[in-house]
Amino acid sequence: MSGASREAVWARLRDAGLVQGDLPAPDAGRSPWFVRVMLGIAGWIGALFLLGFVGAVLAGIWTNPGGASMLGAAACGAAYAMFRAPRQQDFAMQFALALSLAGQALIVTALFQALPSRSSAPWAALCVFEVALAFLMPNFLHRVLSAAAAVAAFMVALAPAGLQAFAAPVAAAGCAAIWLSETRWAARDDIWRPIGYGVTLALLAIDVTALFDGTTWLRGEGDPGWLVRYAAGIGALLTGLMLVAAVHRMLARLGVVAAGLPGIAAHLAAILAALASFAAPGLSSALLVLLVGFGIGNRLLAGLGIAALLGFLSHYYYALHATLLAKSMVLAVTGAVLLAARAGLLAAARGTDKGTSHDAD
Repeated sequence: MSGASREAVWARLRDAGLVQGDLPAPDAGRSPWFVRVMLGIAGWIGALFLLGFVGAVLAGIWTNPGGASMLGAAACGAAYAMFRAPRQQDFAMQFALALSLAGQALIVTALFQALPSRSSAPWAALCVFEVALAFLMPNFLHRVLSAAAAVAAFMVALAPAGLQAFAAPVAAAGCAAIWLSETRWAARDDIWRPIGYGVTLALLAIDVTALFDGTTWLRGEGDPGWLVRYAAGIGALLTGLMLVAAVHRMLARLGVVAAGLPGIAAHLAAILAALASFAAPGLSSALLVLLVGFGIGNRLLAGLGIAALLGFLSHYYYALHATLLAKSMVLAVTGAVLLAARAGLLAAARGTDKGTSHDAD
């Protein structure tokens, strides 16, 4: 981007109240990417050696909840201070990230020693701890990992009660709410964007875990109630409703009337996709990420949604729980949904362009 273009973009952002001050100077002295990668690797190696030395000297710290929690908090505090340093060097940033992860491991160890490991208590505490780190630690990758870990801990905290299926709709609601509210949090992009990526990754990871029933070891014994027996179906229904709500929100942003033909087609396509997700788990979540990424122009989200969609459909196609006819019908419905969504978005874009041209006239 040329200097004049950067100044014009900065002026528009400043007029909108999203930024303040003068245009930052370009970082001309930034190291090449391969040098930064090697510095990052060196940071991880240095941090691992330091932690290994501390672990060897303080071998008994892992069996002492109080000592482990204090040492873990100290490590996280040191990482925070390094992240807040004026000069952001790649070696120091990766060293701080490894130091923080080690501190978190110590705190998690203390939680599981102080609380019953097969209950929801340590996982709920871990969820709260990771949420706090996601907002406090001023590092992009750290916030992504902390947000994803918080959602994953929330899912596992529901598992002893047999309600882990409700984690997917909660994550889907968070994903849609964050990414479809970019204009509200653009001034705090450094916080909400990495959190949005972390929640999105956790949403897809939850669906992958559900495919392989990865939380069976945490389930309680005894006769489950009706909510537990129908939790998977209710969770899939709620996730589908999040997909329909996201489509409705995106159409409203484009100025498409819900009662018009494009709006009806888009809503109907979303409802069909939600119904198809009962047979092909993960379909609603993948379509949600894909459509949100496409709607806000985020190529990374759109690519992640495409990869997730192909993965979930491939798993469904090669699974042995349904006939080829049923699988073909689900795949045909998915294709029709995507084509209908494309037609609706194109019609909405044409309507927006016409409205803009009329306003210009």
